[in-house]
Amino acid sequence: MGRGWCRRHYGIWIRLGDVEATPRRYGTAGCAAPDCDRPHFTKGWCRMHSKRVAKYGTPDPRFRGQVVGGLRICATCKRDVPADRFAGSYCHECNTARASAARAPVATTPAECDVCGAPFDADGRRRFACSPACTRTRNYRENSKNVLLRRGRTRGGLAESIRPRDIFERDAWACGLCGGQIDQAAKAPHPDSRSIDHVIPLALGGTHTLANVQAAHLGCNVRKGARLIEVASVG
Repeated sequence: MGRGWCRRHYGIWIRLGDVEATPRRYGTAGCAAPDCDRPHFTKGWCRMHSKRVAKYGTPDPRFRGQVVGGLRICATCKRDVPADRFAGSYCHECNTARASAARAPVATTPAECDVCGAPFDADGRRRFACSPACTRTRNYRENSKNVLLRRGRTRGGLAESIRPRDIFERDAWACGLCGGQIDQAAKAPHPDSRSIDHVIPLALGGTHTLANVQAAHLGCNVRKGARLIEVASVG
């Protein structure tokens, strides 16, 4: 079979490292781990302890949160600390250090809000918007490009990743349907708020590309629907 041994002795050497060793069959003896009465599985260990030896290198590893002899391992400093000196998963010293780091001042940089244009001090949590309300508005506007992209793909036509703000700035915030100016401060469902219109609607085989999109009032876009007509010409 291998190394001059038969299949049986070759298997003994692979499992036990010694061809002269006498393998113990499953259930014929107890586990070698102390205080374990489970039947033998392989290499002297039961099934549970054999998995621990393979994973941790020892049949009795220390687990997170386990208290042994009144001591517990801290998840941060990895020291054995008395169990009564813990706050959650961390010892008192590490918990105090984490709280101090959280209270430390965060470096800020001057920035301009992407939504309202107001100046503010940007930090790790507020980098593009000055307030939670502006953050929600910005996230909605940034996610709208993914919504439009998905609509274009589900129609089976050509679709490009387009940022709506780039379209509004390209068209100088002018409605491509009625020619009027789009109110940048208006929010949906106000009819004068911003929207992206497909010149050839997706329902009629249009594509979601730069050449087929234009800025439009939300009201004009809704009145147009999936038709190839100008809103200004509708009576």
